[in-house]
Amino acid sequence: MTAAIFQAIVILVILVPATLTRAAVVVTPPADAIEQFAPADFPVRVDRAYDNPFDPDEIAIDAEFVSPDNRRMSVPGFWWAPPTGQPGEPGFRVRFAPPAAGKWTMTVTARDRGGERRSEPVSLEVKPGASRGFVRRSPDSRQYFQRDDGSAYFPIGLNIAWVEGSAADAYAGWFEKLSRAGGNFARVWMCHGGVYIEHGKSGLGRIDPDHAAYVERVLELARKHDIGVMLCFINHREFLDRDMWGEADWPRHVYNAANGGPATRPVDFFTGDASRKLFKRRLRYIVARYSAYTSAAFWELINEQEHIPVAVPDEWNCEMAGYLKQVDPMRRPVTTSASCPPGTWRCDHIDLTQSHLYGDGEVADGVTPILNAIAAHRVFGKPHLIAEYGISFKGPDAPFDPRKIGTALHNSLWAAACGGAAGTAAHWWWDNYIDPQNQWHHYIPISKFAAAIDWPRRNFQPISIPPPQIRDLRHETFTDLSIDCTGGFARSHGELVTVAPNGAVNRSIPRFHFGPTKPDMQTRARIAIDMPADGEMVLRIGDVSDYSLLRVWVDDKPTADFLASALPGSADVEKTQFMEHLNRIYQARINKDRRVPLSKGRRTIEIANLAGDWVTIESITFTNARSSRYDNLAAVATRDEPTGETLAWLYDVTSNWKSDRDGEQPREHRDISLKLPARADSPMVAEWWDTWRGVLIHTETVHARGGMVDLSPPPFTRDIAVRLRP
Repeated sequence: MTAAIFQAIVILVILVPATLTRAAVVVTPPADAIEQFAPADFPVRVDRAYDNPFDPDEIAIDAEFVSPDNRRMSVPGFWWAPPTGQPGEPGFRVRFAPPAAGKWTMTVTARDRGGERRSEPVSLEVKPGASRGFVRRSPDSRQYFQRDDGSAYFPIGLNIAWVEGSAADAYAGWFEKLSRAGGNFARVWMCHGGVYIEHGKSGLGRIDPDHAAYVERVLELARKHDIGVMLCFINHREFLDRDMWGEADWPRHVYNAANGGPATRPVDFFTGDASRKLFKRRLRYIVARYSAYTSAAFWELINEQEHIPVAVPDEWNCEMAGYLKQVDPMRRPVTTSASCPPGTWRCDHIDLTQSHLYGDGEVADGVTPILNAIAAHRVFGKPHLIAEYGISFKGPDAPFDPRKIGTALHNSLWAAACGGAAGTAAHWWWDNYIDPQNQWHHYIPISKFAAAIDWPRRNFQPISIPPPQIRDLRHETFTDLSIDCTGGFARSHGELVTVAPNGAVNRSIPRFHFGPTKPDMQTRARIAIDMPADGEMVLRIGDVSDYSLLRVWVDDKPTADFLASALPGSADVEKTQFMEHLNRIYQARINKDRRVPLSKGRRTIEIANLAGDWVTIESITFTNARSSRYDNLAAVATRDEPTGETLAWLYDVTSNWKSDRDGEQPREHRDISLKLPARADSPMVAEWWDTWRGVLIHTETVHARGGMVDLSPPPFTRDIAVRLRP
């Protein structure tokens, strides 16, 4: 149906004074059939003026739709006004995307202080459409998504959070490039710059028509290119005065009591009854205006709530997520981000968990943090997304990738997909790295690989496999084995990290080691390694805050103490800075090695900071510990137990952004043995994929022996992927 016909649809709701005994409500049905899963607008005329038509306590418009199979769906209405400079008459609207073809009925209800008025039911004819429907959690998998028609929805994409200014049409180019590369996912903010739909100029509890139209335009463009959007409502900077990026938003926040709002302090936004009610009003408007778009794939409450200066209550997250489920007729998945407490992730109304992962421009290994995050969230039994990713939180990837190879981006996509996440990692630096360097092509190979997999009917779980190794190695030698320490400014997992002979680790080794000044974050790092010969463990100490005392235990015996102080003039301090805003302490760069002898054999090591604030360990090197048998290769593998289908990504651990920046050429790998578990009672098909070109390069039938298949990858450089299926 054309836009002109929809505009001509008038649902006449006449609210008469209470002195009259009967209200005339006239609904004019559309002249043509409505398309299934396509947003249809129904203007609603109310013959009464209201001071604030955005306030559902003053006037609430709702529609009830009854499906051909007698299923009832309630859809809230909203007040629409034309954007600045565009034609149109302000008024109420109901927007709906029928999820089934056939004959529907619709009834409009208007509620105000004078009472309730209902229309007579009218009929709507819905014809089949091309859309696959809305994004849902799969009923057959605890970790993946699907569309209404049962087809897989495996998010492949990135953050395209905003465009400077409010020119939403910039998304046309971005979405076209992403879609052409096989991408289907973008994370978009309603909470940046000039796009807040409720702000100081619009007025408390009122919606800015220009900003609301901006979001609408983004969703229309996403729908055109078949891209699912995660729409984020709140950013943590709304509750800060200043941060590392400069002046933040709390001084101007529309809920701030200084600006006439109900919240004297940021905490009042989450605990005050008035603030909660106002925010629910905003959520109702968001659902009413945008829920009919299949491109609105996920609702996200808050971006990085851990940076808000007060703890966001679990019950606030759960209450608001539950309210969204209550008013959203499509019941789409709801999330929040990123370092949330377990109580929030366990809430039944939260459908997927998130991690946001960045280095600081020093760590080359981006794979281990991704696998670590997926493993940490598996306990919640929900899909998990690496919803932000980048080499450094301080700025874009471009300075780290002068040759424009994109290895960090490439590795993040394949590590997440083959490591058990619900989609690929979503890169952050879209407008100053991905687009200007034209890195879109990296999404083509992973999208082709993912298209072959029936994700909604799979539960791929990480599996431990023998380290890949060179076949028939004649002479084994040993060199140093170095591991980057990763992880942000947070409590570490505290689990035993096992170092394989090829340098792979089952969990990341924490970078930050906290002392008694931060008891809630203080944990010991525990490491197990088989030393093939006598050698040393070399700790590269990075930064220290105030002072620290690192103690090292080897096989439960205290072995070494390493003191570091940030005071000017202290030993080994490269540079120091006085932190006026952090309890008036010094922080310093050390960048020096500390050595601990290790004898041959299996060794268990513990490291703890026993004094002061915190210290970082940038890397740990074990001398004489890496065997030439393993050729710098590691593998990420997951398996669906009922079907036996297995995904594995085999990669060179030296293929990273640092090696590219330094001009190191990747080596070709030949005659490699990769062993994966398989059933002995049936043959398996191994499909080998070129991960850089997106080409299926070799297919072979293999048989298990002793519960394993021994695969021989075709010669490759950097990395290669295999799908093992019955």
